[in-house]
Parts: sequence; structure tokens; C-alpha cells
Amino acid sequence: DDRKLTPQEREEIEREKDIRERDEFAKRLVAKDKRRQRSKLDDDNDDGSYYSGSDDDEGNRGGKQSSKEDEAKKRMERLQKKEERDRRLARGEAVILDDDNDDSNDNNNEKKKKSISIHDMREESRRAYLQKRTKRELELLERELADEEELIAQVGGGGESSLTA
Repeated sequence: DDRKLTPQEREEIEREKDIRERDEFAKRLVAKDKRRQRSKLDDDNDDGSYYSGSDDDEGNRGGKQSSKEDEAKKRMERLQKKEERDRRLARGEAVILDDDNDDSNDNNNEKKKKSISIHDMREESRRAYLQKRTKRELELLERELADEEELIAQVGGGGESSLTA
């Protein structure tokens, strides 16, 4: 039947075929990415045990799997909090940062709360930049001074012998 088709009809059929193949390929790529993501999550299991598909009477998976899910939920919550904090900072609002107290002698794990705004962050960034720049410029000046002293020593030593001779 291809012999009865006009060149335009053949092109249209070919184009539809290409679109169909492209869509199928995209679906395969998405499925492959999902499989990879699942395998990465499975590889994160410490003991190598994987969810077998059996649930206990309450519909919960094994203890390891539910703890992994809890950790994933906590990570997601932290990420959402961070994104919200970043949005608020971008709007110029002050936000409160919670920092865990790293002092190992304090078993209460009290949290220090610090309010910060984009203005404060800019000031701190500027301060850090100026400190780094000052240090870099001092090192450069010290190198230049050492080079000049070396040149003076070379010229001075060679110049004195030629003047006295």
C-alpha cells in the first residue's frame, strides 16, 4: 500500500512513527531512572536486607524499612524547612536558625536559636571576604619584599666588587 501513498502521506506516517518511538523511548528512560532510584535507596540499607513485600498485621513494613521511611520523611521536612527559610530570606525577612549544641558535655542537647536576615548574611560574607583579601594581599606584599631584598642582595654584592676594582 506504500506505493499508493503520496510523498506527503509517507512523510506524515514517518513523522508519526518517529513521535511514537520518541515517546516510547522517553517512557523507557523514565522507567530506568525509577529503577535506578529504587536500587540506590535499596543500596542504602545497612544490612543488605530489602523489603520483601510482606507487611505485619498493622500494615507496617519491617523495622528497618519503617526507620528508613522515617529518616526519609525527616530529610524531606528538613529540606522543606530550608527551602522556606531561603524564600523568606530572599524576601528580606529575618529567620530563626536552630543550631544543635555540639558540646558533648551537655547531655540536654539544648538548641541555640539565632535570628538572621539577608542583611546580616551579606555583612558576614563581606567581612569574610575582606579578611581573605587582606591575608592574600599581605602574602603578596611579603613575596614582593622578599624578591626585592633578593635583587638588592644580588645587585649590591655584584655592584660593590665592580666599584672597588
